[in-house]
Amino acid sequence: MGYPGHIATNCFQKGLLTVGAAVGATLDPWRRGDLVGVLGETTGTFALRAMRERMKETKEGRQILFDRPRVDNSVLDKVKECRPGTFGHAYHEFMTSNEFTPDGRPQVQFVDDEELAYVMLRYRETHDFTHALTGLPQSVVGEMVLKAFEWRQTGLPMTGLASLAGSVHLSRFELQYFLEKGVPGAQGAAQGELVAAVPWEDRFDTDLEELRQELLIPAAPIPPPAGV
Repeated sequence: MGYPGHIATNCFQKGLLTVGAAVGATLDPWRRGDLVGVLGETTGTFALRAMRERMKETKEGRQILFDRPRVDNSVLDKVKECRPGTFGHAYHEFMTSNEFTPDGRPQVQFVDDEELAYVMLRYRETHDFTHALTGLPQSVVGEMVLKAFEWRQTGLPMTGLASLAGSVHLSRFELQYFLEKGVPGAQGAAQGELVAAVPWEDRFDTDLEELRQELLIPAAPIPPPAGV
């Protein structure tokens, strides 16, 4: 069943897309987020099915699948008045300091199942919530650690590839942090609540530390400054 923006492809076409996206994403995962996204869509069917089943295990996850909430620019208006120390404030600070907008996430195109396409979209649109929750910065090493976390949580092949491919672009100190602190921390945090199944929109006023404890996703170890 189609959905707005869906591009139907056969197995051969998906194979070509996968190879091309994998090569481009491996060479430059930091700047070619579009290819990382395509790779996620063409290789993520089994992981998306598993994510959907995990979402169905909780009342909140089932409600998200039913309501299909979207994360758009109106969210920034909701969180700009959140008091310091709350999750909403941390999210607002992350987005504004990096000059990001929620509407900047690409739409899903190559996932054929409509509900699985929404699961992929929910994963993408909650990515920045995870940045705010873990405290990981928008840097190469911060993104690589977050991708390692997402790989352990979702099983999406492209998150693992992006994490491994991006690690070759790290400095010596960044790579040491990534291997000794980032990856082990990501593996532990990934045992917490499935990020896509969390109703973040209802948690903006929740104390950030309380939310971390509730979801069993602690703050990440502080990475070295970019370029060090």
